[in-house]
Amino acid sequence: DLGEKERELMAAEQDRTLRNGAIMMLLALGVIGYLYVARRLEIQRVEVQAQLARELEVQVAERTAELERRIEQVAEAEQARLEMAQQLSEADKMRVLGQLTGGIAHDFNNLLTIITGAAEVLKNQSAEEQKDLVEHILTAAGSGADITRALMAYARKQPMQLETIDLREFMASRIPMISRTMGGKVTVNAQPCPQVDVVLDPSQLTTALLNLCLNARDAQGGEGEIGVSVQTLPDQFVAIEVSDSGCGMTPEQVERAVEPFFTTKHESQGNGLGLSMVYGFSKQLGGDLEIVSTPGEGSRIRIIVPCAGTTAAAEREASRVSKGVTGVEDEDTLDHAAGS
Repeated sequence: DLGEKERELMAAEQDRTLRNGAIMMLLALGVIGYLYVARRLEIQRVEVQAQLARELEVQVAERTAELERRIEQVAEAEQARLEMAQQLSEADKMRVLGQLTGGIAHDFNNLLTIITGAAEVLKNQSAEEQKDLVEHILTAAGSGADITRALMAYARKQPMQLETIDLREFMASRIPMISRTMGGKVTVNAQPCPQVDVVLDPSQLTTALLNLCLNARDAQGGEGEIGVSVQTLPDQFVAIEVSDSGCGMTPEQVERAVEPFFTTKHESQGNGLGLSMVYGFSKQLGGDLEIVSTPGEGSRIRIIVPCAGTTAAAEREASRVSKGVTGVEDEDTLDHAAGS
């Protein structure tokens, strides 16, 4: 009996040991499963955070780019506003300067008329030895009249003898004369001119071309090649261009180039009225003057005028003027000079 009990006790102990082992194994498996699940959850949490971080980074980049675009738009709008304000200021300055120039030219012309009228009378009545002095008076008055014409052209009040001309024939007849005027060290390279009619004053266009070519020659030191060409433009305009490879102008000089008496030359080489006259001539025709210049590389200056048959040309034709330099005078002294 004792042996039987011992066997039972041993069997019970084995069962208990087996149960405890199974429980321990289950506990171990539970811990491992828990750790595995926890690890997976941690990995998922990290992946979600990384995804959120990437999405947030993309949103921040998009928002930053949008802000940069808006800042750039604001800067462009401000730049456009400043440029518009500058253009309006320049236009107002040129308008006031033109009015002032016209008034000065008008008064100056009145004085010149008195001088020339009196000198002509004196010349006819004076002794032979006094005629040289009178000739000096007339020469000085003639120089003053040239300045007056330039000022009047800038102020767009220069009388014009308008004609409808064939620009190809006109250029063909003027280029040889301009070439001779430039001197032997300068070559005038004239490109073929298209067939186009314009309404303008031929003598004033000749003077304008000559002024531009003389400026080009001086910019090149009196030698080299000057280009002359004619191009048709959109909206029935035509451009007469003179180009050189001379010293060129700075942007600041280009802005002031058409102001009366402004010049980059030495005082002995010019009075600063050449481009002013060309500018006024083109504006009076309903066109424009375009200047493109780079220091050390040269300049391209274009006289832009409407073709015959356009509205601008018709308006110029309708306002044709055939009077003297200023038309109506306002000084009693002029009547006296004329009556003399």
